[in-house]
Amino acid sequence: MKTLLSWLLTCTAVLAANALTPARAEDYPTRPLRVITANSAGGTSDIFVRALSEKLQVRLGQPVIVENRPGGAMIIAGRACADAANDGYTICLLPNETLTLNQLTYKSISYDPKKDFAPITNAFINTQVMVVSSALNVASLDELAQVSKSKPGTLSSALFPDVPTLGELGFPNLAPVYFAFVAPAGTPHPIIARLQDEIAAIGNEPDFRKTRLTDIGIDPVFDTPEHLAQYLEQQRANGAKLIRDSGFQPR
Repeated sequence: MKTLLSWLLTCTAVLAANALTPARAEDYPTRPLRVITANSAGGTSDIFVRALSEKLQVRLGQPVIVENRPGGAMIIAGRACADAANDGYTICLLPNETLTLNQLTYKSISYDPKKDFAPITNAFINTQVMVVSSALNVASLDELAQVSKSKPGTLSSALFPDVPTLGELGFPNLAPVYFAFVAPAGTPHPIIARLQDEIAAIGNEPDFRKTRLTDIGIDPVFDTPEHLAQYLEQQRANGAKLIRDSGFQPR
């Protein structure tokens, strides 16, 4: 009797464990996915992720629903992503503010960018240019840095050909504007690998790459999870140095 009872208890435990096991790569996906994005509807990243999601749902055979979570200096989306189940059915397209800068510019945020996310792939880096009014009478970035301390809010941005990059002007560690796909920490590695494969395949389609990225001044990346993890570490280190050198005090 005791042997039978032990056997029944063991079977019950195994069934319960299987019921709680996250989605397996060979079965995945069996239901709709959602993509959390930190930006409002209609922006560059939103248009990109909706176009990509349309293709992703064809490749995965399941609906992919985009969920905009803007506001709060991109912290709201970060918190929503960190809180989501790590079963492979929530992925997030998050910007550099959410993934690296917020932890440096705020004394406290409601998630840990290093511990709460599993890297999937860096989708793209925005090409940006710094321009200023000629009324400022500056001839170099060094002069602009001095003027900007006394005249904040005088900068704007645009896209121009044949203009040297900030790196070429001696400022290689300024934070780039990038958008990366991540998942809640603990998402199974085989599912992370599957998602990276599918997203990168879409991003590397010539027509998608041209019309959704390069034609509008966006540099596609679509790297591996491992490379993205290293990139995020480097960006955090660069950001920390920028904060220290600037004398900025976290809010």
